[in-house]
Amino acid sequence: MASQESIHDIPMLINQFLATADDESLVYKRFSRELAQLIANGELSLLQFIQNLGSSLTSDNDLIRIKSVQCMTSTFQDLDKSKLSKQDIHVVLQFFIAKFDDKVCLIHILQGLNSIILFNNFIPSINGNYNLLLTTLLEKYDPKKSLAKIRYEPFQILKTLFNNHLKYIQSKPADQDLFVKAFIHIASGEKDPRNLLASFDLNSDINQHLSFDPQNELHEEFITDLFDVCFCYFPIAFTPPANDPYKITANDLKVHLRNTISSQSLFAKDSFPSLIEKLTSTNPTVRNDVLKTLLLCVQNYNNETLLQYWLTIWDSLKFEILHNEAVVFNPTLNIIIPNDFESKIDDSDENKSLLFTLQILMELANVMNQENQLENYLSTVTEELKKNLKSINDKTFKQSVVLLSSLASVSSESFNFILKFLFSAQVWGKLIRSDVDEKMDIEEVPSKQETEIDINEVDQKQSEDVVFNVSKQRELIENFGFVLSAYHILSHKDSSFASGGNNLKLYKDHLLIFLGQLLQTSSNIEKTLKCKVIQQLIKLTLLHGLLNNQDYSLIFGWLNDILSNSIDYSVTNWEKDMVLTEIINGLVKCMTDEHGPAKIENAHATETSLTNNITLVIDLILPTLLALLDNVQSDDEMVNFSKILKIIDTLCVNYQFLDVLTVRLLNKLSQFNQLTLSTDSKLFIFKEIIDCFISSFKKTQSVNQFLTNSWYKNFVPRFLNVVLQSDDKTVIELSGVLIGLIIKYIDKSKHQSILNDFVGCFLLNQSNLNINVPGVTQQVSTYIGLFNNILSSVDRKTNFEEALGYSIFNLIDNISKFAYSSFNEDIDEYYRIGYLQNLSILVNKFTKQNDETNGERISQLVFEIEKFNNSNTELTKNQIETFEIFTWILKALVLRSDRYGFQYTDKLIDWLNSSNLLFAQIVSEAFYIIMIDLPIFTTQSVVVPGQKSVISGVSNLNVRLLYKQQLFEIILPKLISGYEAGKNQEIYLNSLSIILNNISTAILKPHLNEISPLVLKSLNINNSLILEASLSTFEIIISESPDTVTPHLSNIIPKLLSLVSSKKVINKQLINTEKIRLLALKSLMGIFTSIDLPNVIPYQKSAINKLEIALDDKKRVVRKYASDVRQVLYELGRS
Repeated sequence: MASQESIHDIPMLINQFLATADDESLVYKRFSRELAQLIANGELSLLQFIQNLGSSLTSDNDLIRIKSVQCMTSTFQDLDKSKLSKQDIHVVLQFFIAKFDDKVCLIHILQGLNSIILFNNFIPSINGNYNLLLTTLLEKYDPKKSLAKIRYEPFQILKTLFNNHLKYIQSKPADQDLFVKAFIHIASGEKDPRNLLASFDLNSDINQHLSFDPQNELHEEFITDLFDVCFCYFPIAFTPPANDPYKITANDLKVHLRNTISSQSLFAKDSFPSLIEKLTSTNPTVRNDVLKTLLLCVQNYNNETLLQYWLTIWDSLKFEILHNEAVVFNPTLNIIIPNDFESKIDDSDENKSLLFTLQILMELANVMNQENQLENYLSTVTEELKKNLKSINDKTFKQSVVLLSSLASVSSESFNFILKFLFSAQVWGKLIRSDVDEKMDIEEVPSKQETEIDINEVDQKQSEDVVFNVSKQRELIENFGFVLSAYHILSHKDSSFASGGNNLKLYKDHLLIFLGQLLQTSSNIEKTLKCKVIQQLIKLTLLHGLLNNQDYSLIFGWLNDILSNSIDYSVTNWEKDMVLTEIINGLVKCMTDEHGPAKIENAHATETSLTNNITLVIDLILPTLLALLDNVQSDDEMVNFSKILKIIDTLCVNYQFLDVLTVRLLNKLSQFNQLTLSTDSKLFIFKEIIDCFISSFKKTQSVNQFLTNSWYKNFVPRFLNVVLQSDDKTVIELSGVLIGLIIKYIDKSKHQSILNDFVGCFLLNQSNLNINVPGVTQQVSTYIGLFNNILSSVDRKTNFEEALGYSIFNLIDNISKFAYSSFNEDIDEYYRIGYLQNLSILVNKFTKQNDETNGERISQLVFEIEKFNNSNTELTKNQIETFEIFTWILKALVLRSDRYGFQYTDKLIDWLNSSNLLFAQIVSEAFYIIMIDLPIFTTQSVVVPGQKSVISGVSNLNVRLLYKQQLFEIILPKLISGYEAGKNQEIYLNSLSIILNNISTAILKPHLNEISPLVLKSLNINNSLILEASLSTFEIIISESPDTVTPHLSNIIPKLLSLVSSKKVINKQLINTEKIRLLALKSLMGIFTSIDLPNVIPYQKSAINKLEIALDDKKRVVRKYASDVRQVLYELGRS
């Protein structure tokens, strides 16, 4: 390499490297990079570089020599990989090899060798580079005499050679053999976790990319050694040391070791016997590790190898299934092996072994099918399991069925073979099939004509060996579910399976007859048997391509009959009957797709089955239940009416059902209104049906959102005309909730028209939608709550004045009159509050943000309020109601963060300091109205997970997301300063308590330090509301900021104990209610578990004694929590 004269001071650079080489900040790399750049630029030749290092390379001082070799290595690492010539490479290679005996420099020598391999001109065949390098490792490197960090470097050398020169290694058998020898040499006896990972990975690479001749003695020796240098660590146990810089986990080592063992088919002669031997371990973690490794071997070894060992594997693994409990397998599910079980079930769980075993045997079935040996494999399996299946009570019966079903799920060929076996005369045929001949061969399959048998023609006389008791019947039916699971798995894996011929179709009619007989003829006492039959019938309805329309009708007819018979009004709690519950749950299951179309390959198949099932439930089951509603003819039967409606509501899980249900229930609503029942019973029916509407609607929308545009013309008018015949508050309120939900799911573009219609109905005496409603401004209307829900639900961008035809403020004035009792002395308080809420909705939603007219009107109200604020006389009802109007308007403005809302909130706080205590108390209560989340101002629609808005695009609320946080930031400092001023302290605390009860913990947490003093003082006030809020907040303070509490323990703990253990009554009213006693106990628990031990130990004994009284509390929940706290106290200070 030629060079031009350098202007750099080379010795200085080298000395700077040597001086900083111990620096962990890697400052020295700056100097080696500069040296590398000089070589790359031609300013420094390789010879000059080595000459400048010369004296230090041969220094008698070990440290200098080490750093000198490090300087050379580091420079080559940083050097452009195209800059050294072939001759340079060989020279440097010889230099490093010549230094191999200098053991103190060995790590840097090895790193240098590795860096040389990466250069473009490192050609293995030139100058014998490859042989020279590997021979040196074999002859001059002794891993047993080197530290772990040094032993890591030879692995890196081999890895670099392998990655960069694989074709060369593969081209010559002698070079391949040399590479394998070198690997075995450096890998033997390794113990370091990082080095083991490198060893396992390199071993896997060798197995996957290099070929071995099993007839070659040397290669046979290699295979043995390669297996030994990995399997000697199995099962690997490793606990990562603290502060491990490499972040290696035990699982990393296990996974890499498994991959290595399974990377070479020629390992089979050693791996299978060795792994099987380790299955005898009683440690489930070890057994699961073995089975995971076996599974990988079966998945990765070639088919030829597996053909040699499948019988050995079967003979060893069958006992894993047969000799263990099979509780992990559930015959009601559509899967046999649970999804993601490997991550969800801990390795220490015995059940995991069963699942891995099944996976291994299923993988073997796949291989045998590919090699046309499936029949041989399955014949061996079935022959061995036949004895377990002949006796249903055999303790291995379930395990055998699970094993066979899992194999059946592998392919259509395996499914058909195993179905033939199970339905043969010698196994289940004698129990299920009516066409069996005791001499029938196992391979015989009945024709289609033979299976079409009428249920009435079934011969009930069975031979003695066929008759079996109820216990056996339950066992057989339950386990048959695994066979159906196999069908389900295959039909969703291969669409041709269900559409083509399969043996379950051949036996289907016999199976249906058998199940139908058991369901209909078994004793009503045998409810468990009936439930198991129902489970499998439901499962049958979800199997694609198996049943025809007649079969579906037959099954749902049976279920309908049993359901009808199970509803027995003469039996108390008939709705809890387990058979009825099983039918309802089953019907829900057969109408819902538990997988979801995106998760299965054959989504259309599932949709077809679901459509059939939904249609039959609507056509058969729903009419039966609705007819049962008609049987309720007396007031005494209202409870049964409610129970049947709950069943109907449970079944409403999709739009098709809901669509039919709404029409039919609406008809029922009209019919029931004509019955000669008491008024209370009619109202009860109305409420129950409307509740059912609301629940079913929400549930259906939560599954899959749908627009309700058609409902507006078809359902809403009819419904309202029926409902408006009632003036019951609850009925009207519930009706409003339902109509509001329907409106929210109507397309946004139609909302102005909807608003026009209802404003016309409720305000303008128009008969829109064929509904006649007395105007809410003409007289006190019982329908004001309905109108409020409608106004709350329309989109906030609608124009109210367009619908009204005149100024909204004129309407607000008119509505305000109804908030005064003096305007209508007979007005019910419920309706008066309804008008106040209506007023709030109008201001909040339909007036402009920061509208000056709102400012003027609220200012006028303040002017009126100031008059009685400054008076010490008792407030009149009219004055109180004026204040209420102010409060509801203020709420409307605060909700949307209107500037007038925050401006007049300050005025509200000022009034807390009023010298008129009665007025100050009323002001304090106003915070409840402002802070509470009312349904008309909160989201009532149901949003499907993953969707941010309703399908209609409607945004009906005019409520700012962070309004409470903004309001709290404004109010809190003023409440604290007002309290500290010393006047009306209890009123300030009451106000704070109301606010704290209506805000989230997230809003509260940043202000705990500010609130803590007030909360601590509040514990001494005998007011339930204040105590409840204070204790709730105190619990958060203890959790988030225990240091705040510590200085006050001497006062707090006795107070809390007093609240728990003594009865506090003022003016005949219990102060420490159940909730307060429970909150006090939770606070005590927090104190004794969160605060440092030395601070709480002094209170241990007194607390234990005091809490003994609470063990006799009338409320169980209080007794239980008191016991828990005392247990914590007893254990306090014990290690």
